[in-house]
Amino acid sequence: LEIIDSISKALNLEVIWINTGVSYEHKDFVPFEASPLEFVSLFMNASFVCTDSFHGTAFSVMFEVPFYVFRRQYEIFSRQHTRIESFLSLMHLESRLWNRDNETDFSDCKIVDFDFSKNVLQKMRRESAEYLKNALESVEKNSRSFD
Repeated sequence: LEIIDSISKALNLEVIWINTGVSYEHKDFVPFEASPLEFVSLFMNASFVCTDSFHGTAFSVMFEVPFYVFRRQYEIFSRQHTRIESFLSLMHLESRLWNRDNETDFSDCKIVDFDFSKNVLQKMRRESAEYLKNALESVEKNSRSFD
């Protein structure tokens, strides 16, 4: 939390804490109960994101919002970090995984090159749409054979 506090002060940004059932008390963090639409909207309209979740990471990349990903500190969810690391690797954004070697002045933490990830996401969307189209055509073709 100290790192998030430092980042918010350096960037002059308010911290909006999305309540996930893990409570932290901090005088400057605004807790927020978010519906699914509000959850996505918060990422879409954010200036910077600090997250420890896969979905927070994915939405940050999709909406091209500068971000850092932190390892989960609460044990029950700490093992879920592998998919975040795999996603960051696929997007060539491994540098967004926070570690103690990251800068501490945060002057350029908002500089993120999303060009590669944008191309990867576009390719994956095309491939997914093609897969779904073929699957639906196959189902339709097979259902006609039973008529």
